[in-house]
Amino acid sequence: GNARQGSSKPPHYRGGATSMGPQNRDHSFSLNKKEKTLALKCALSNKSKNEEIIFLDSLEIDDHKTKKLFNSLKKFDFNSALFIHSEKSNNENEFKPYIDASDNRGKEQVGGIILNAQIDMSHPLGFGYEDPIVPVYKNNTVWIKPSKNQYSSVVRYTPNPLIDGFITENNAKKIDKTVSLLVSKIGSGRAILFSNNPNFRGSWYGTNRLFLNAILLGDKIRVP
Repeated sequence: GNARQGSSKPPHYRGGATSMGPQNRDHSFSLNKKEKTLALKCALSNKSKNEEIIFLDSLEIDDHKTKKLFNSLKKFDFNSALFIHSEKSNNENEFKPYIDASDNRGKEQVGGIILNAQIDMSHPLGFGYEDPIVPVYKNNTVWIKPSKNQYSSVVRYTPNPLIDGFITENNAKKIDKTVSLLVSKIGSGRAILFSNNPNFRGSWYGTNRLFLNAILLGDKIRVP
């Protein structure tokens, strides 16, 4: 009978549920960042080919009334327009939620990344190296600008140096403008500046030779 059935909706009941019935499918798809950038380039290229894009160096208007702007743009033959301003906004005055402060500041820290660097093997600090390209380990936010002296930036980062790890776009720009090892003259002596730890945990054998050369051959450096 119907005792202890619990529900009248099972598929074996008349008027019950449909077993393995049709389901709505989601046919949407997503594009990654590179695909979106490429699509935008193609669209703008096509617009430029058809002369549907107008570049303005400057647009001076006496006041901010719509009528003034409309009269200034009358000489252009278009019915509708999208204005794109190239100047970036000033993020210093941007308001952000307090709850995001820890995450936003934390991601700018360098927890541990591996970068490709190039050694000047003609320099005393490059003694013993057979390959000018060496991976360096960086886990700090120490940035050393290249020396004005052309012979003092002994270890420089290569183009697109990231081998492994996470780095923000802001820190990537800093790496492009800095060096890994620099020799600076102080009085009659020399200061050897490492922006990365060459002896990290005693296991980074690619750069500990630089540290030993700095100790044993540092007095052989004549320039600067």
